[in-house]
Amino acid sequence: MLARACHAEVSADPPGAGKPAPGARQRRARDHLAGRLAASRALRALTGHAPEIGRGTDGAPMWPADVVGAISHSGGRAVALVGSASDHAGLGIDLETIAPHDGIAALVLGPDEMARLGAVPDAPTLTLAFSAKESLFKALYPRVGRIFGFDAAALLSIGEGTGQMRLRHALGPWAAGAIFRFRWTETDGQVLTALSAPALPQARSVAPPST
Repeated sequence: MLARACHAEVSADPPGAGKPAPGARQRRARDHLAGRLAASRALRALTGHAPEIGRGTDGAPMWPADVVGAISHSGGRAVALVGSASDHAGLGIDLETIAPHDGIAALVLGPDEMARLGAVPDAPTLTLAFSAKESLFKALYPRVGRIFGFDAAALLSIGEGTGQMRLRHALGPWAAGAIFRFRWTETDGQVLTALSAPALPQARSVAPPST
């Protein structure tokens, strides 16, 4: 089955005029609700039903056994991407609001990536690089089983709505040098990235030689 993406929005403003702006706890609850709503819509579009999505001890969503997916939210808007586990080893999606990120360029991008970009990246470009690597993390983390940083992959290119990254070192079943292509779009002051880790080849059992 093809991957399915859906979005959901929960108003950033509490109902009723004159009420105070939501606090951090309210924003987290709002974003969590929007994320689960987007995931439910995506699952229903993919499978025809929307089972409850659990939450692991690491906070990651727990998908049905035959499904892989990811959720992201920012600014009261949420997105989810799901697909069949037989078609994708992992899926990643990330939504980021474009804003100045003073001081984090060196954390997100290595010297080689900075050289390719030609200068200190502006806010949209840096947000895009950050988001693309977040999508990669979400796609690979369930198979890798451990936290890894922005330096795990190098951004090779950014094109019109597309881009490429290359692993600097092996991660789980993926060898160093593995290439991952992502798609991106920018709208309403936000950057959205998404990528698929293609299904891994199944190991074939070999019968022992006859004696």
